[in-house]
Amino acid sequence: GDELSWTESPFGRNGGRDVLFAACKDAREKIRDCHLDIVSIHVGDDSAVLESVWSGFDRATGKALPRTPVIWFFGYDKDGRIVTQRDYSVVNGAMPEAH
Repeated sequence: GDELSWTESPFGRNGGRDVLFAACKDAREKIRDCHLDIVSIHVGDDSAVLESVWSGFDRATGKALPRTPVIWFFGYDKDGRIVTQRDYSVVNGAMPEAH
């Protein structure tokens, strides 16, 4: 949708569409060969949940980043436009620094 509420947990970044798009741009600049394995998708009348496992490589070092389970919650309006997105990363050990 034109208006979007985004939150990334456990890192705490949040905001609207501009903040989400800036975070995506930042990730593309720092991570290469990003891959998302879809585990499951559940859809309701006004929401959906996507279960996935994310992986990629650090552009600066070339090292593989840890495979990370991510749960995505999407809320959408009556026209099917996404208006809410919540990303929940399951991080093992110390959390990486959010940028």
